[in-house]
Amino acid sequence: MSGHAAAGLILLVFGVPLMLWPYELARIDEEWDALSLKRPWWEVEPADWKVDLTRYVGRVLTALGAVLLFFGVL
Repeated sequence: MSGHAAAGLILLVFGVPLMLWPYELARIDEEWDALSLKRPWWEVEPADWKVDLTRYVGRVLTALGAVLLFFGVL
């Protein structure tokens, strides 16, 4: 397996969950922020822009990972 294929797999491992579960992952990030601000973690909700950004980053990482994996295997 070449370095490109390995990098593609790593990007896919991170990109697919970001793309499939953006709300849940953005909420986890908000809960961590709430802990540092001494707010109750169960009362936080991620902003729409943060969920959209998480989904977009997941799509980019997944697409780039798929391309690297495809060309790394060839």
